[in-house]
Amino acid sequence: MRKELASLLSEIGRRVIPTPAERRRMEELSSALLERTQKTVETARLDGIASLQGSMAKDTWLHGQADLDVFVQFPPSVERSEWTDRVLPLLRKEFNDYQVIERYAEHPFLELITIDNVRVNVVPCYRVEKGKWLSATDRTPYHKEYMNSKLTEETRLQARLLKRFCMGIDVYGAEIKVGGFSGMLAETLALYYKSFPKLLVSAGQWKTSSVIDIEGVYEGRLGEARKKFQDNPLVVVDPVDPERNLAAALRSERLWSFVAASRELLERPGKQFFYPGPFRPRTTADIRRKMRLSGADILAVSFQHQEMVPDILWGQLYRLEGALTELLERNEFQVVRSKVWSDEEKRSAVLFELHEASLPPMVVRQGPPVERLTESRSFIVKHATAKDTVRGPWIEGERWMVEKRREFRSADDFLRTVVGARKMNISLPSHLEPGLSNRARYLLNEKIVQLVGTDRGFREAFWTFIEGKPRWLKAS
Repeated sequence: MRKELASLLSEIGRRVIPTPAERRRMEELSSALLERTQKTVETARLDGIASLQGSMAKDTWLHGQADLDVFVQFPPSVERSEWTDRVLPLLRKEFNDYQVIERYAEHPFLELITIDNVRVNVVPCYRVEKGKWLSATDRTPYHKEYMNSKLTEETRLQARLLKRFCMGIDVYGAEIKVGGFSGMLAETLALYYKSFPKLLVSAGQWKTSSVIDIEGVYEGRLGEARKKFQDNPLVVVDPVDPERNLAAALRSERLWSFVAASRELLERPGKQFFYPGPFRPRTTADIRRKMRLSGADILAVSFQHQEMVPDILWGQLYRLEGALTELLERNEFQVVRSKVWSDEEKRSAVLFELHEASLPPMVVRQGPPVERLTESRSFIVKHATAKDTVRGPWIEGERWMVEKRREFRSADDFLRTVVGARKMNISLPSHLEPGLSNRARYLLNEKIVQLVGTDRGFREAFWTFIEGKPRWLKAS
């Protein structure tokens, strides 16, 4: 390992380990939360056992990143509705001294936010035998048991380095918004490679569908694992459930960002891979200048919506991004790239870089071969006297051709008309449809500056988009 990298990792290693004061605070808080949760479950007269899970329970949490996961394990005889109807109301009442937010995954759970901003998830799961899962969260206690039986002080440090690296390059978190590396995925990789630098070297050589099988379940038959998890760009077999890929939630761009950043860190070690500096405020003049210099056409679709659970919101936003991209390209507005932004309260936007935002007024359409009698007649009937036909139909080579007048020349006018009036059978995500149909703004190029002054988060997201480089790359 190069001296520069070894020195950097030694420094980062000292920064990621929680302080004794942090540990005492979290131990006191977790003990109190477990006691209060257990008491509440018993009040509901249900056979539930509260336990600490997640990174705190495995001692892989990071300095300054203290979150808690309190799980309540129920026997399989307990109906899910009993958690929702009996336990959740009692928990909300019990923890009225915290900020309480109801979240939804496979089933509802509570997020508590303490006065010093520690986030606590209170989550239900079933107490089942390994492999007889009734919900996705049933594996979590087995994950804790597995990791605590395998991790050492050294591999815990490697896991912390890996997690901090993932945070620094914006690929940490398996929630829909991020689609990145979960805590358990990071811990499994750290345990498998036993060394963060060795992981960097190996990751720099990963190919699509690389398989990491820490327990060797698929030894000698990796092809079977690739086939089983063929829709995933990376396969990391869950050590407590070989039928599950720990990297299933990992989106392709997050994986390849990790691969590219791993190579860069090895070549040019720097703190920015772990602790990127704060965003330097940009003025409106800076943004206008950057847009003029780039010469790109940028389209922004900005709209308001009701507040909703983050996973639902981001799922709907990504669906919208895909639907609008398909719609633009189907109508010859070529999308170079796109990005979604949200304040996660009431305002979101989709950004597009287009090859061209304005198209010529006319377009030549190719028709069927003349030898196809039925298709030729249909083509002539459709276009010969149509109001939008400029010239033709005529025969060129073996085919009919016709020149048509475009209905839409500008990308912003096109989306404004089609989305606002629900033309072309466009299907909009249900929670976003009201804002898109009634109050959406479709802004092109420098007109987008109108949005920049209203939200610091959008200003940062928009600057990052027009700059077009990840923070770790431009700083290296």
